[in-house]
Amino acid sequence: MRSVSCDQLFLGLLVLVSTTASFRAAADSDLDIGDRKQFFIDDHLVESKQKVVRELHQPVRYEKNPVLIGDQAWESWIVEAHGRPVVFDPKTKQWMMYYVSWVPDKDAAYHQRYLAALATSVDGIVWKKPRLGQFEWNGSRDNNILNVGQQNWMRRPNVVYDENESDPRRRFKMTFVDVIDGKTAIVRAASPDGIQWHRLGEPWRNSGFGHNLNVLGWDPRNGQYVLFPRVVVERRVGVGRATSKDFVSWTDPKPIIIPEKDETHLEFKGLAGFAYEGAYWGSLWVFQGVERAESELAFSRDGVEWTRPFRGQMFFPRGQAGQWDCEMVLPVAPVVRDDQLWFYYTGWNFPYGPGPLTKVRKGWLENGQRQQRAVGLAKLRLDGFVSLTAGNDAGVVTTKLFALTGDRLVVNVNASQGQVTVEVLDRNGQPIHGFSGDSALAEANLDELRWQPRWKNHADLSALRGQPVRLRFHLRNARLYAFKVQ
Repeated sequence: MRSVSCDQLFLGLLVLVSTTASFRAAADSDLDIGDRKQFFIDDHLVESKQKVVRELHQPVRYEKNPVLIGDQAWESWIVEAHGRPVVFDPKTKQWMMYYVSWVPDKDAAYHQRYLAALATSVDGIVWKKPRLGQFEWNGSRDNNILNVGQQNWMRRPNVVYDENESDPRRRFKMTFVDVIDGKTAIVRAASPDGIQWHRLGEPWRNSGFGHNLNVLGWDPRNGQYVLFPRVVVERRVGVGRATSKDFVSWTDPKPIIIPEKDETHLEFKGLAGFAYEGAYWGSLWVFQGVERAESELAFSRDGVEWTRPFRGQMFFPRGQAGQWDCEMVLPVAPVVRDDQLWFYYTGWNFPYGPGPLTKVRKGWLENGQRQQRAVGLAKLRLDGFVSLTAGNDAGVVTTKLFALTGDRLVVNVNASQGQVTVEVLDRNGQPIHGFSGDSALAEANLDELRWQPRWKNHADLSALRGQPVRLRFHLRNARLYAFKVQ
């Protein structure tokens, strides 16, 4: 038997360990995307890209904005919606919008009384204000004002329809901000129908919350309810995250998005966060002082760690000078309608301050245009937050290796003026026979939310199911938004 030296044994063990480690690294490199939609907001799934640019897209405003105005006596041209104000009632088959109007009241905190009200719509465009008969205003109950508690300072109502709730009396859930004993407090309430409400637990007092909070609702991935209150860290105003198992008792908020140290001129006064297609998104309200507000896009893969992928670039900018939303815009969590994302938002066109506010309440017209605070609508392509965009020069996007667990590749792409093809690569980055670029069927003048690529001898990916693969997209004059394997 040949003897083995210590050096030889060491080298042999080193090779064995290195080989084992390399196989483990290769196995660990197979991303598990399941059937979740994959976006290109960052390079999380991108191995390489050539001749493409990452492009942020903005919602397109509805041409007949605003869709909700403060034309009732108890509104006086001041209405606003915040956070998560729009829900769909599956029983009545209608949309419900919870909004707030302001009325002067010397006995209320800050001499303002906030009245929460309800509007309903069948199509999301035309909104009606039902007479609820709940709250007496100026001697009459003929109004759409909701009576939830003492109606002292009911600001920023956020409402969710909770499909996971077993108690029908708590199917609708609400949070709002009140001022109790001189301090702001978050109040929780529940309802069987979104109209008749009862409070849950005691008000959650914490003067550090300020007047702002937005609700994500139930987060199935993390198994808890989530809300985003305002927090202050080293004099920088930002957004925190608090959680609850029962919607009544909440954890202290932990900061998640705070202005950077070189952004002392900015305040982040709200995050209208929402879960969408396996990821978390949000409209981050960016204030410059008290007179200007716009929105950046915020993003998270786990709902806990948040980023600003396009820092300083507005996802939802203010309207142009002279438009009804030229001073401030505060978009809320969107709803999915007609294969689009519909963003409702509060906008206004008058300067900040008590003087202009008084003039608005008296019916201020400027050059024939109503000065008001109202609610508008903007629409975004489904999945259309961000694209990898190629021009005349052919662009290429190659994904990282992932485990193929489905049969069909579904792609959201706009090549209405160009062309797109998809080839499939193996673990080593080599084209797989039958799924190479030569076998891929090119599609031109295509604009599809759910395009299913084909190859000469394969209509889907069933022949590759269970294998680790990469995708390589070839784009010319095209925008690639997202894909999924299902």
